[in-house]
Amino acid sequence: VLAGAQNYMRERKDECSFVSLRDVERAMRVMLWFYSNIRHFEPKQEISMQKNIPVSPFMDIDEQIDFLYYFREDYSNNDLIENSLLEENFSSCSSSHETPDPYLRSFIHGIDYISYSLIISLSICYRARLQERDVFDKSMIHLFRYPLTQIDDYTVIHAEVNRCQQVILDEMILSPNIAKNAALRENVFMMFVCIELKIPLFVIGKPGSSKSLAKSIISNSMQGNRCPDGSILQNFKQIQIMSYQCSQLSTADGIIGVFKSCRTLQRKTGSNKFTACVVLDEVGLAEDSPLLPLKVLHPLLEDNDYGSDEIEKVVEQDEIVPKHIPDVMTEEEKSKAESDDMMNRVAFIGISNWSLDPAKMNRGIMVARGDPDIDELVASAKGICESKNTRGAIQRNIEKKIKHLSKAYHRLTSCGFDKTNSGMRQDYYGLRDFYSLIKMLVFLCTQYETVLIRPILHHAVKRNFGGLSDANPVQIFEEVVRLPKGDKQGPDSSPLGLIRANLTNLSRSFHGETRYLLLLTENYAALDILTDSPHLWPKHQDIQDIRVIFGSSFPSDQHYSAVCRNINRIKVCMESGKTIILLNLENLYESLYDALNQYYMEMNNQRYVDLGLGTHRMKCRVHNNFKLIVVADTETVRERFPTPLINRLEKHFLTMSTVLTEVGVVISKQLVDWANKFSTLDKNRIFGFQTRGNFTVGDCFIGFHDDTPPSIVFHVMKEMYPDDSTPDTEVDTAAVLERCQTLLLRMATTDAVLRVKNSLLSLQSGDIIAEYFKLHLSSLEEYLRHVLSSISNDVTGSHLTLATTHSRLLTDRDVDQLRHRLSTDTETETDRIEITSLSLQQFQTELQYTREIQRFLRGDASIERREGSHKKILLIQCERGADNAKLIACARHKTVDELKD
Repeated sequence: VLAGAQNYMRERKDECSFVSLRDVERAMRVMLWFYSNIRHFEPKQEISMQKNIPVSPFMDIDEQIDFLYYFREDYSNNDLIENSLLEENFSSCSSSHETPDPYLRSFIHGIDYISYSLIISLSICYRARLQERDVFDKSMIHLFRYPLTQIDDYTVIHAEVNRCQQVILDEMILSPNIAKNAALRENVFMMFVCIELKIPLFVIGKPGSSKSLAKSIISNSMQGNRCPDGSILQNFKQIQIMSYQCSQLSTADGIIGVFKSCRTLQRKTGSNKFTACVVLDEVGLAEDSPLLPLKVLHPLLEDNDYGSDEIEKVVEQDEIVPKHIPDVMTEEEKSKAESDDMMNRVAFIGISNWSLDPAKMNRGIMVARGDPDIDELVASAKGICESKNTRGAIQRNIEKKIKHLSKAYHRLTSCGFDKTNSGMRQDYYGLRDFYSLIKMLVFLCTQYETVLIRPILHHAVKRNFGGLSDANPVQIFEEVVRLPKGDKQGPDSSPLGLIRANLTNLSRSFHGETRYLLLLTENYAALDILTDSPHLWPKHQDIQDIRVIFGSSFPSDQHYSAVCRNINRIKVCMESGKTIILLNLENLYESLYDALNQYYMEMNNQRYVDLGLGTHRMKCRVHNNFKLIVVADTETVRERFPTPLINRLEKHFLTMSTVLTEVGVVISKQLVDWANKFSTLDKNRIFGFQTRGNFTVGDCFIGFHDDTPPSIVFHVMKEMYPDDSTPDTEVDTAAVLERCQTLLLRMATTDAVLRVKNSLLSLQSGDIIAEYFKLHLSSLEEYLRHVLSSISNDVTGSHLTLATTHSRLLTDRDVDQLRHRLSTDTETETDRIEITSLSLQQFQTELQYTREIQRFLRGDASIERREGSHKKILLIQCERGADNAKLIACARHKTVDELKD
């Protein structure tokens, strides 16, 4: 049978084809372990009728297999009982076990124990890694012939494996509304068996396939003698999981360290009823690390093979146990050596969204979960809907729609991106989004006391399948799930209404708790919207109390210590219940995966979650009011955000154009039209002149992008109408548009302004040119002179300007000359101007930059202090603005923060 399984796997065309004698050895170990513990997996009504069959731990694998087959045969005499092998091995068995009846033929559902154990072993060591498992089952049943039980129907294998997995899952501690779906059932069972046998396990599956959930359930449930009375888990080991969060910052020493810590803990207990388990979370992310940390897994996953020089530096010599035990040992010495070997060996689980290289995978068992079919989705959704707090009629109504909802999700994820131009990858939406949709539908229907209606479906779909500007998941769900409009008013489904619903919902019920936010935006516009919109937040939330962490783009801040500082800042906000907004922190988000799962450990009505980096992990208390928001550019999400991070968050696309009122949208379109006419040459006016053709809007306005006009309109509306409740009918659209055109003109190049007389705005060219030169933008000196004359002498006054130029940057000599010319314009000697010039490239860390800003603001900058001078200019220059956009954005944010403080 094992030879047939090996041949079947070798014929595969994917990573499943890589098999070796390691797989055979593991299959025999699993089979023997399951055979010796089979009474725990029997149907409960049959347990009293069956007897436990002990297998000696001192037999090697061949001897144990021979013993089991000898024991199974129906001999006509008692030679077997007198067999010396039987007597030798039975003498070592626990006295608590009964001597087995050599004529007993035990069956489960018509399958004898040996055949049953072999089926489970095949399912664990071979079948679990396959996607088309029915084909494997069909090829295996032909190999089950005498002396094994003959199996005629391949579905028997599937049914018995599922039943065995369900026995273990039913013993686990589960939170309410966790669906006992196939993925969770298999993951829990595989982890349970591999931890017991200390066989390395790789759990591979897309986000939402219950990998992390299974780990948490196993950790909470496998407590040995501490388990509830009557639980079969009391007969198995107590475990302690030590997690290591893998990322691009992972190191080989960090992975070795967690193995060493587990081994030390296991040796200290000195009990064969305790197992320490290493869990590498998102181990696939470490493959992208330039430090190649996963190279140490090869020897670590072997049985005590610490042969490499690098590992021997870390592991003490007295902890190294020879892999091969000399034959000259006595049985007692051999037993002791094997016991020491098991105390050194720790369990291992690697969790990943994709397969690793075969050399690593072959050193353990792999379970791979593919995309669930519609039946699996329906079963999972029904499990989520079950709740004591859900009203019967509402629950039954939603359950009727679950199959249609599952079909809509399947259609969206399989072809929903074909009609979009966003370039977003196919796995942008995942199972977590679907499960969250079901929870939200139940919660909203219960809250509004109604059956599922169209407004509620629209709101829930937009909340859980948002984030793309040109995708329309609502249309797909509407086409598949046909619902009445309903008489009741549904929740607000406008862009800001969706975000407000997330931020203001503080319910701790399982259905009501919302996921954390991911806001896709352009040029960090979402940050301005969040900080300028008090009506988005709960009434108790003070906007000034919101914490913003803008990841540093300075060269030396990309290392481990800077990540740890930011994690500590997040920890403080978690414990105090403050809302935190994260930007430009791509090297940190992997450390928050446990927190983003929102699967908490609860003690004394307090919620705790793991937070940390690598092996440095701690339990952090999570306040009920804590909210987390990730803000990122759409392109950054598309190219740099890992799929597990995207799928854990509630996604929304938020730019200035999405939050404008109706009159604001009209003004924005008028401004875009004005900009297009500004940049388009009038062919009737350039006839006979040589020209390269029409110029683009970007050629005429530096830094222009699609969200520039809405951004200008948004800020002008805030400036002219601070009260958000001002009706559209009272807005002076002409005045707003004129002000917007003036601000956009600040971005225009001089040659574009001079060229406007030949554009489609030629009739307005005189006014435009006159207005442009009133802005004093012909040179930096002229502009600074204009600014200094317009601001008051109040020492608290400040003026912030971001200037883009095609000219070279100023040298120290240029700055001295500029200071001299500006100072000669002052009326008194005491009003002379100070200019401090800094280059962003001169700073290696954000801390260095911040200290320099603080020194300038305190008045003790590194320039000659002139008594009585209080007009100061801080000139911060940066080369290659397009290449250093993130560095400029980071410096801008820190400067504004220091000015506020």
